[in-house]
Amino acid sequence: MKNLGLLFIAVLLSIYSFSQDMSSVFQTQSATWFGLDFSEAYFIGSEGFTNPQDIKDRYFDSWNILINNEYDKYDIGKYFQKENVEFSLDNVTARNKEVNIYDRVIDDNSKMLHLDESKVQEIIASYEFKNDEQGLGIVLIVESFSKTSQMANYYVTFFDIDSKKVLLTDRMDGKASGFGIRNYWAKSYSQVFKAVPKKYNTWKNKYNK
Repeated sequence: MKNLGLLFIAVLLSIYSFSQDMSSVFQTQSATWFGLDFSEAYFIGSEGFTNPQDIKDRYFDSWNILINNEYDKYDIGKYFQKENVEFSLDNVTARNKEVNIYDRVIDDNSKMLHLDESKVQEIIASYEFKNDEQGLGIVLIVESFSKTSQMANYYVTFFDIDSKKVLLTDRMDGKASGFGIRNYWAKSYSQVFKAVPKKYNTWKNKYNK
């Protein structure tokens, strides 16, 4: 009976600790934006990605830089309810460079939804942070760009920089549209950003204990 009591207390403490971790997502007013991580992304519908090398060499950076250059449009602080947002793209830039893009452009739509929370945690655990980077991190793990369905899927992910622990991650999707490859897919994450405030309140009501 004593052992059962100790086990019950340990479970309660674990739940409390997890709840406290989750609460930090909503209680802190500062965060670091780590960008769009394409390291596990698939690009579905080869007719829409006719120059795979250009996607990797040009557009991975372009989609990330666009958020910084047009911050009035892609206001991370507003969407995620943070007063102070720093930018740090080193980790996603390094990981994106390692992608074998010719293996990722496919015509198999079953790869649209191929990630899970454990894989997201594995990705975050691989990041290397600078000494002055701490607190809350936010990143979009890109799951897929599907030209056949004109949709993109992302894991919106909050994590603790010091421990590399994922605090909250949720799959969201956005419809692509517009002219030119950059703007076409940028529209998809713009839609995700615009949907975040409503989701944020849902997360807050569920996890901010």
